[in-house]
Amino acid sequence: MCSITVNSIVEQQLINLERSNNRELIEKKLYRFATEASPSTPGALDIPGMYGMPSKLQKIRKKRIGRHRIFYTGHHTQCRYHVVFIKEFKKTGVNDENDSRFQRILIGALIDQPIRQLLTPDNSPGLSESDSINP
Repeated sequence: MCSITVNSIVEQQLINLERSNNRELIEKKLYRFATEASPSTPGALDIPGMYGMPSKLQKIRKKRIGRHRIFYTGHHTQCRYHVVFIKEFKKTGVNDENDSRFQRILIGALIDQPIRQLLTPDNSPGLSESDSINP
């Protein structure tokens, strides 16, 4: 059973998605995907990296949940995943992965440290001091 964390950028994006009732769906799926993996068994998040990305983004991966694209790092052998960015309501031609401007956004998001571990959404409605993660 592996863990999954989010940074401050993703936390704000999840708050935005709460208005459209997508936050709970995304958190539940990410939690389930992470907990299905173990150090010896890959899970749904253990997919190949994205093709054609610059060297600074070679470790980043993308998972689709509904109309959203979730960008994350980590691997089952580390038993830890870290969500760095959510592309909300994906639209063709807006922040496409091969766009250098969007790639700079992702590089910036990689720097943002984890602030909260995802638990089942019912148990983690927001941030508190106990949710903070020391890098």
